Amino acid sequence: ASATFGGLEKFKRSKKPKKPAGAEGGGADLP
Repeated sequence: ASATFGGLEKFKRSKKPKKPAGAEGGGADLP
């Protein structure tokens, strides 16, 4: 759950409409 939350926050902070799956990308980005 921590990884998901971090990804979500990162996506919100980045605010990149270019990536529709920001939350997913952020979580996947994590090691």
